[in-house]
Amino acid sequence: MPIIRYIRNQVSQGISANITSVSSGVRNFPTMERQPDFARTFEYNLQSRMNNDSIDYSCFVFPDSDIRTSQFVGSCGSAAITVAMRHLHPQRIGQTGKWLQPTADFDFVFESTYNASELTLSTIIGHEFDRPFYRGRPGYVLWNQMTYYALTNNQIGSFLQLFNKDNATNFRLYLHTESTLDSLEFKESRVKRNYNRDSYFLPLESTELAIEDRLCEILERNHLPIVLVDGLIWSHGNHYTFPNDEEEWKERATNNHTRPEDCTVIEDHPALAELKELMNDNHCWEKDSQEHHRSPINDELCHDLHRTYEHLKNHLESTTIGHAVVITGFYVRRAGGDVLWRVIDSNPSTKLNKLRTRNNRDLQGSVNFMTTKEIVSRMTGEGRRQMILEMTSRKNYVRDNFPDQRNLIVPVSLDNNNGW
Repeated sequence: MPIIRYIRNQVSQGISANITSVSSGVRNFPTMERQPDFARTFEYNLQSRMNNDSIDYSCFVFPDSDIRTSQFVGSCGSAAITVAMRHLHPQRIGQTGKWLQPTADFDFVFESTYNASELTLSTIIGHEFDRPFYRGRPGYVLWNQMTYYALTNNQIGSFLQLFNKDNATNFRLYLHTESTLDSLEFKESRVKRNYNRDSYFLPLESTELAIEDRLCEILERNHLPIVLVDGLIWSHGNHYTFPNDEEEWKERATNNHTRPEDCTVIEDHPALAELKELMNDNHCWEKDSQEHHRSPINDELCHDLHRTYEHLKNHLESTTIGHAVVITGFYVRRAGGDVLWRVIDSNPSTKLNKLRTRNNRDLQGSVNFMTTKEIVSRMTGEGRRQMILEMTSRKNYVRDNFPDQRNLIVPVSLDNNNGW
């Protein structure tokens, strides 16, 4: 039984919600080893903040200050997949001495001697086509051509094809979605392809309780759920902050929610996007993105495409696109059992030439707090199919619902009533 459902049962019986007492009895994580410095610092800082809050609550959270820093590529899908994979990277916590994980315990190729200071596109191209690479002990992902194409285009079908069909490692990607979805269309080398429903599709109901249970189950498997939503989570309006008091928490957990206007992500209408792609294929633009002159392949065709584009651009409205965020844990209000999810948004995004060191972490994503109603309304808004991606180091952890043993960092279960 997921922790949250167990807690709700307690609340219905008049017992206050306390994750600390529940998780110790139902959760058996792979290690009780001494945690690395960043994990202990995270726990201390979080407990200190909880003790200063007037709200009475418990939390079940994976340390996320470290995994946020892996978001190099300016794409929400790339950032989310990178965070979920890095969470399962055992050498991410490697320090010195006996705490250093051996390379043999590591499915990915490990380039231990490669210590370039920047992650640039030139360092990515040239590797084997079917194998992602990690670089260095911290676990920075070195994507190859196929991975980079799949992730920067945010194509779920391409994600699944990459990890479940074309992947020489044991890492796999599951899609939790409605059972009526039979296939996913995606593009590869400008050719439309389909990823048909298979064992990596897991049925998911669109109800709040079903989604709440599933998110909790994924976290209890030692995985980080990647949730697809209808636009940004982080915004200048700062909508998803931690509640100021119990009343705000209760109100947000009870009231229906709609996406705020400044959380919209806009792109061209699909028809205009196709025309742009055709013009680019035929060198119809006078200059490409690198400001080099290119001669059109077919002047007459380019003229027709330009004319059609100019005619349609004032008639076809822009559309909203999806967005991917990562959930690293949850908080429960002790008096009512209301859940608040800890959501990592990659925006504002970083770029490929972002330096590995001296990064301003505040610019590499934001920590947001969303009730179940808020996250579900964003998952199912505008007729969107509910979708959750789950990365695992081996299929049997998802199939048998057992804690994934690749990550050796345990979640923090804290309470601001009984202390540590």
